[in-house]
Parts: sequence; C-alpha cells; structure tokens
Amino acid sequence: MLSPPTAFLYVGQPAWAGVGFAGLFAWIIFCLVAGFSVRMYGVLAAVSVYLIYSVLPVLFALARRHKYSPRSCNDLRSYAVSLVAWLLFLGFIHLSSARTIGLQAYTIPTDSMENTLLIGDYILADTRAYDRAEPARGDLVIHLSPRDRKTRYVKRIAGLPGDTIQIKYKLLYVNGKMVNPPRSATYQDPERIFPAEMSPRDNCGPTVVPPGAYFVLGDNRDNSHDSRFWGCVPRELIVGKAIVIYFSRKGLITRLERIGLRLDNYTG
Repeated sequence: MLSPPTAFLYVGQPAWAGVGFAGLFAWIIFCLVAGFSVRMYGVLAAVSVYLIYSVLPVLFALARRHKYSPRSCNDLRSYAVSLVAWLLFLGFIHLSSARTIGLQAYTIPTDSMENTLLIGDYILADTRAYDRAEPARGDLVIHLSPRDRKTRYVKRIAGLPGDTIQIKYKLLYVNGKMVNPPRSATYQDPERIFPAEMSPRDNCGPTVVPPGAYFVLGDNRDNSHDSRFWGCVPRELIVGKAIVIYFSRKGLITRLERIGLRLDNYTG
C-alpha cells in the first residue's frame, strides 16, 4: 500500500510498476500546470486510482500463487531501479517546491471571520494563488502572524500597499473614502465605541500601508485581532488564498448547506 509500484516488482509485473512510476510523474506535472479547481478534483481522482492500483499486486499474487512463489521473482536490479525512481520522484517534488499540489486544508477555530467563516468550517486554500498575481482588496488570505511568524490566520485584505487606512467609529475609510460596511462585515457589539486611547478596535489611524505589505481585517469586526492591533502583514507572510469550504460541522451536526461554498464569491 505504501509503494504499489515496488509491490508489482515483487509479484513479477515490472510493466505495471513502470505504469505506476510514470503515473506519479505525470500527476506532479499535472498539478504544476493545472488551476485550483482542476487540482482539487484531480487529487480526489488520484486518490481513487491509487487505491485501485495498490490492490492489484495482491490480486496478481493470489491469481498466480500456485504457479510460482513471489519471492522467486526478486531481482536486485529491479529493486535498484525502483529505488532510483523513488529518489527521482522525491527529488522532483523537492525541486518543484513543497507546494507542488498547491492545496492546504485549514480548520476555523474562532469566530473572528463570522459570518463568512464559522467555527467548525473546514476550508481549502490555494497556496499558489499569488505565484503570478498580487493579493487584491477583498481577498480572504491565509497569513502568518507578524508577531511570531508561526501562527496562521485567515483574514480579509482591506488595504493595499500605498493605501491610507483609517477606522472612525467602526467605519472603514480607504484613501479618505468610506467603504464600510461591506456585505461581509459583522458587528456583534454595535452600540459600544472604544476611543483610540483605549483600543484600536473602533478608532485607529490614519495609517499608510507600507510597500510590500497589506492591511487585513476580520469580518467579525468587533471580535477580531488583525492589522488594527498588530500592524500590516508583509507580503512574504501571506501563504495562500482561502477558496472553498469542503466540510462544516457544529458539534456533531454537519452543516450541509455550507459544504462547497466558494469563498471567492464573498469578497465584498
């Protein structure tokens, strides 16, 4: 199950082993050139094919168990070729980066992005979304914390490099124009306004977003730690773009209506 191509060598089927190795390399190339949606379904198809392929060596061995002993087919040269193929395969993945597939799963543990993302949502992020394009205003991005550069957050981009950002009485101003509230923003504490001296939650700025950085906010504006508290996010700390909810549950109850929800439809 761990190495089906090598298992085919063990049962005396080198041609099937070659098919397996060729398929692995073809799958990597496919992942490198395909878009997010195609990659997502491609992974599901690859897992299905892998499960079927991994069972075949067992069927071959059972079908021919009276004709030969599998161990009699051992060939050190074949295993050496198999080892080289695996090393090339792993090297190919390393050289094409750990983001070859470009899919990363995350779970939402807090309510800082409600009502766009709820506690118990499971999302897929495209870690290659910004290989050829820059993050855009409204994108839901996965980024590392500017404080420890380890903790990962999901936030919405509100300000681009060079923008002047100000929040006054909970309202967001970009370059002097009020753009708040967008349809994605939620206020759970609308009546209470904190002065800037007490908290930057409701009043902060104006702040000019530096080059190569982004101002991010949680959609749950009254209950989110974001750029209001720890500043802008450097471009190199953005690791992907949230794309789709692939599963969602509240306790033991599955929220079927949220499964398959495309997050790039909620950029406003």
